[in-house]
Amino acid sequence: MDTDDRTPQPLGAFPVLDCLIIHEPWLADPSVRAQSVWDAEGWDGHRFAFFIVTNSRREALGMLIRDGKLHYCRMYPNDALAALDGTMWAREITLEPERHLLSGGGVREGGQIWAVRVVRRQRRWEVHLTHDGLIPLVADFTRSEDAQMAAENWLTAFHHDDED
Repeated sequence: MDTDDRTPQPLGAFPVLDCLIIHEPWLADPSVRAQSVWDAEGWDGHRFAFFIVTNSRREALGMLIRDGKLHYCRMYPNDALAALDGTMWAREITLEPERHLLSGGGVREGGQIWAVRVVRRQRRWEVHLTHDGLIPLVADFTRSEDAQMAAENWLTAFHHDDED
């Protein structure tokens, strides 16, 4: 059967997304549907694809896949905002990423995974805070310094929690 991946399909129609179910309970909901928005070559020959994943509550998850692995994701209140961000990413993948961006993570007692990272966007900076899943809490900043400071504060807090 030939499927059109531009229309919403069950997650299983996209093996690159289907394998993420074990890492993110939100994706395991049977009402989840995904659609491929675009697939293109980006900076330094990397292959990128952008997907919009929705559920019965109409929340939307924008997911950027780079070379077959999750590179970026963010939750949106609806699929229109996810599509707009996907359009922005189509341009951003052509730009060389900045090397000095802060990133860190660890595993807490009980196996909970956490991560903090700063993501450079076209007109803003984002701090992603992920705790025991793939979908991050995202805070937007207009200045790099503010994003870096917020990320450092989260990293310090998580490292102190890990020590206790």
